Amino acid sequence: MVFVILGVTVLSFYLSRGIPGIDPVAAYVTERTPDEVIEKLRIQLGLNQPLPIQYFYYLRDLISGNWGYSRSLTQPVVEALAQRFPATFELTMFAIILSVGIGVPLGIISAIKNNRAPDHASRLYALTGVSIPVFWFGLLLQIVFFYQFRQWGLPSLPSSGRFDAVLNLEHPIQHITGLAVLDSLITGNFIMTQDAIAHLILPAFALSFISTGVIARIMRSSMMEVLRQDYIIMARSKGLSERVVIYRHALKNALIPAVTVAGLIFGGLLSGAVLTETIFTWPGIGRLAATSIIRNDTALILGFVIIAAAIVVIANLLVDILYGYLDPRIKY
Repeated sequence: MVFVILGVTVLSFYLSRGIPGIDPVAAYVTERTPDEVIEKLRIQLGLNQPLPIQYFYYLRDLISGNWGYSRSLTQPVVEALAQRFPATFELTMFAIILSVGIGVPLGIISAIKNNRAPDHASRLYALTGVSIPVFWFGLLLQIVFFYQFRQWGLPSLPSSGRFDAVLNLEHPIQHITGLAVLDSLITGNFIMTQDAIAHLILPAFALSFISTGVIARIMRSSMMEVLRQDYIIMARSKGLSERVVIYRHALKNALIPAVTVAGLIFGGLLSGAVLTETIFTWPGIGRLAATSIIRNDTALILGFVIIAAAIVVIANLLVDILYGYLDPRIKY
């Protein structure tokens, strides 16, 4: 983990300092700033030192939480990311729950009913999820469940945002953890709980659709391989019911590849679902990253890169730890 993060810091440092045309001091100045003030800033930020010395200053600032200043938001980068990370975390948690909750059962059913109607339907769903671009699918969900449902006089789902702003004025959410659903539940604000969940449904389903297909395909392949193992044949020969054979003897071993994929997907989603958050106007770090790229906010882009890399590395570590729980042979 340490070496991977260090490698990312080297790359991000080079992108922020080594490429011509990118000046870190630009976030702190305007076109009218006098040259002498700019020169003082360069000295304060250590930009007058050789690149190796600048890199150590850069590491020092990263560790101390000084990730730079966002010129587009006029606030520190750490503060901007911290304000928007809970929204991404909440969306990702709902998306990964949907992905695993739908993908794993689909994979199991597909493996048990191999080459029969449930298997064909499951594979069709999985291939559709893998094939459809998330931005197109997100727009399709908005058109059907928001616009068309309203046209037909049916109850519709919110198409954007995290909660209804007018409803939040009448029943304000007290920010404790930053997670709208959890905070409203803790404080007994069930009206906003319902509204926050309603706003989560479309973006979480759009975000989970691709990963559901991937998990279902991996789970099907893994389960089919496990069901051919000798210990499964022995369990069946002892007269154990099919349910016991599948859920007690086969499932844990078959879950290992699916857990690997789910962990990597979770890390990727958590590090910023840029397209989904942009389409649904979700106020998370993914949308923030997209906006910072458009505005050429270098400090904010680099802060997003660092936090995304850290999340993916930590997700990999958690997957490795979970291996030991699923299969004691790996732990030993």
